[in-house]
Amino acid sequence: MFIALNGQLGSGKTALCALFRDLDGYDIFSTGKIQREYANELGISTLELNERSKTDYSYDYAIDKKLMDYGEANRGKNIVFDSRMAWHFLEDVYKVHLLIRPATAADRVFGKRESKEETYKSREEAMSELVKRRDMENDRYNKVYNVNMYDFKNYDLILDTTKLTPEETYKIILREASKKTKEQAVYVAPNNIYPSRKKNVYSIKEAEQLLLKELNACTRIPTMSLIKIGENLFTYEKENLLLACNEIDLKLIKADKVYTEDEILPNGQKAIDYIEATMEDIKEWEKLNNFSFDFYPENIK
Repeated sequence: MFIALNGQLGSGKTALCALFRDLDGYDIFSTGKIQREYANELGISTLELNERSKTDYSYDYAIDKKLMDYGEANRGKNIVFDSRMAWHFLEDVYKVHLLIRPATAADRVFGKRESKEETYKSREEAMSELVKRRDMENDRYNKVYNVNMYDFKNYDLILDTTKLTPEETYKIILREASKKTKEQAVYVAPNNIYPSRKKNVYSIKEAEQLLLKELNACTRIPTMSLIKIGENLFTYEKENLLLACNEIDLKLIKADKVYTEDEILPNGQKAIDYIEATMEDIKEWEKLNNFSFDFYPENIK
C-alpha cells in the first residue's frame, strides 16, 4: 500500500514515518532527504536550494520527478511518502493530511530543530514563523502546480495530531486506510477549533447534557460540522458540545462536514459571514475551557 503523508509543520511526520518503518516494515520515501541529496549534487546547502526554488521552479520539477520515478519503480510495495505533493502525483495512494494547533507545533519544535531555517529564539517566534512558512509553502505550490495543498478535498484522511501520540496517530491511519469503504474522514482536536458565535450561547450545563446525549447514542466520538477559514477551523453550531469535549479533555471530534468560507450554510448564510465571535468572545471561551489558543485568526475582530 502507498500512503502519501503530508501535513502542517510540527505535526509529527518524522516520528510517524519511523513507526511505519519499524513496526510494519514500510519503506520511507522522504522528499526532504531527496532535497538534501539534490542540494549536495548541486554543491549548495538546502537553505540555498529553498531560496532558489522560490523563483526557479525547475528545482521542484526535478525533485518531483524523482518522486514519480520512485513510485512507478516500486508499485506494489508498502511505502510511506513523506512528501508535500505525493498525493497529487501518485495514483492508487491513500492520502493523509496532518493538522496541528499552532501553539502545540511551536512547543514541539522550539529548541529542537538544528537547521538554520528551523531555529527560533522564542516559542512565540516559532509559532509565528511556522504559520508564515506554512502559508508560503502553500502559495508556492499553488504557483508551481496550481493546487491548494491545504484543501481538505484532496485527502482521504485529515487528522489532527495536537493531542495524539505518534503511536495513536499511526494506529488511526492504519485503521482508516484498511477500511473497505473509502469515505473521507476528518478528525480534529477540540482545542484546535474556534467558536463562531458570541459568548451568550455558551452554557456548561447544556454542554454536559449534549455530550451525555451523544455518548448515550453509542457514538464513539462526538460529531459536528465545521467552517474552514484559511487554515483555521470554526464551529458551525454545537459550541456547547465542543465546550463539553474540551471539559473532559477529549482528543478528537469527527467533522461530518467542513464548509469553506464561500459555501452557503444550511441556514442560507455564507460561511464566513456566520462567524460573529470577537476577541472578547474568544477570551471568554478560553476562560471557560481553561486553555489559551495563543494564535488568533485574522478574521477575528
